[in-house]
Amino acid sequence: MKIQELIDYVDEIRPNSFGNATKMVWINEIEGAVQTEIMGIYPADIASYDAEDDLDTDLLVAAPHAKLYAWYLIAMMDLVSMGDEAYENSYRIFNTFWTEYARWYLRTHRML
Repeated sequence: MKIQELIDYVDEIRPNSFGNATKMVWINEIEGAVQTEIMGIYPADIASYDAEDDLDTDLLVAAPHAKLYAWYLIAMMDLVSMGDEAYENSYRIFNTFWTEYARWYLRTHRML
């Protein structure tokens, strides 16, 4: 999934007033977490993206696990604008997809 596709999808399923720059901060947060917490990449080596130049960049997590990105963005939007209950619900959904991906990644990328 490309960054612009993610942003368009989130905007369609959860209309909002957040700009691409704000969404890119959240995308960089979750992409950084994927790289450091799941893939084991050193923090100094993680990739990050720019809201103006990198919209056509592919995110690291592919289908069927890419849904974790959308739910992270939705959770962050809920945290800022909808209150604790909405945030807790959307974060719980995100966490389910995060755990699903982490388990799949560890199962299919075993260290020798």
